Amino acid sequence: MTKKLWYLDTRAEYLAIIHLSRRDDLVITKQPYAEEHGFDMLVSICQNQKPTGRVFGIQLKAVMSLKPFFEKASSRANEIQLNLTTFKPKDIPFPLYLFVFTMETDAGYYQRINQPLCQTEDTIFKTLTREALDNIVKEVNLWYDTVFARATPK
Repeated sequence: MTKKLWYLDTRAEYLAIIHLSRRDDLVITKQPYAEEHGFDMLVSICQNQKPTGRVFGIQLKAVMSLKPFFEKASSRANEIQLNLTTFKPKDIPFPLYLFVFTMETDAGYYQRINQPLCQTEDTIFKTLTREALDNIVKEVNLWYDTVFARATPK
C-alpha cells in the first residue's frame, strides 16, 4: 500500500482556490473539520459584493495521476469517465461537487455528488475550466430558483 503524500491535499486545495477565485462573485470558506462536514469548502455566491444566501459545497480529491482511475473518454469533449469513489453525505441541503486535481498536470475535473431535488446523478467527470465554473454557478442558481419556486405558495 502506498502512503499518500501529505502535501497533495494542500495542493488540491490551492488549485481549487485558484479556479474559484477567478470569479469575483464567489466567497470561499474552508471547512475546519471537513471529514465531519462531508465537504472541504463552502462557496457562497454573491451579487454586488453582498451574499445572496446561495451556497454550494466542494469535496476535494488529489491524485498523482488519472491513469489508475481512467475508464474511458466520453463522446463529448471535455468529459472523461473515472472510477473514483468518494464519501457522499446524505443530509447536505445544498448542491455538492467533487473537484479532482491531478498532480501530474494540475488539471481539474468535477462532478456533481448530490443535488437535492434532482433525481439524476452524474457519473462523468467534466474538465474544470472557467466556462465550467460559470456553468456550475448557473446550475446552483437554477437549483435555488427551483427550490424557492416550489416553496412559494400559489
